[in-house]
Amino acid sequence: MAPRFGQRSVSSFSRIVLISLQTLHDHPIHPSTPPVLHSKLLHLQIPPESNLGGFFDSLTLPALLAVRLDPLGYHRTSWGWPGTQFLDLLCRSSCLLNKFTWALNSVRIENIGRCLESMPHLEELHIIPNLGFALPELLRSLTPGAPGREGVFLCQQLRVLQLTVDHTLNQEILSAFIRSRRNTDAAHHGVVQIKSIRLSPAFLPWEPGTALRDLKEFQDDGVDIFVGDSEGDWHPAILR
Repeated sequence: MAPRFGQRSVSSFSRIVLISLQTLHDHPIHPSTPPVLHSKLLHLQIPPESNLGGFFDSLTLPALLAVRLDPLGYHRTSWGWPGTQFLDLLCRSSCLLNKFTWALNSVRIENIGRCLESMPHLEELHIIPNLGFALPELLRSLTPGAPGREGVFLCQQLRVLQLTVDHTLNQEILSAFIRSRRNTDAAHHGVVQIKSIRLSPAFLPWEPGTALRDLKEFQDDGVDIFVGDSEGDWHPAILR
């Protein structure tokens, strides 16, 4: 659902499990608005509006499982988004967030990283825009034991990673990420084995059999490697 509403409406719909906010920017939140605890909301889809701080400050969502950050078609995402108030909402809610989708058109890896640091129970990460040459930075941040990140274990429960890729995809760095998520040393630190990699081509045509040939060893080891098509469907990669 995507109605026009604020905190008062959120508290009124106590049985709703999914909310998609698209027009909250038309309704500024008054600082005196009382706090709202919604104990059943599971999914939240929100645009990167610059004035959502007051909205976040007054919410607590302990049952939240999935968040999708989605831009409005006409809206330019702030480079500083998400702000601390969104991250404070996650911390205050103590929710076991297990799915996060970053669909914002403005990409700064440090902003994605700030979100992931607040999501220790994350199992699925979907990055919708093409990160291009910034993708290695994201993968290194998720690679246990990567140079400069020794002892840092981000998103230890991650099982599914979805990315949009192009010809700049560095198979060596992607392979290092997958390998780090399936070795014994990482398991000793509570890192679970990655189960599925979903790769959507930024441009077509695309030959995954060639572009992803270095991933065959992981496919043979039980990792599901999927590729997306122009219709948004996923198919097992045929790697040789």
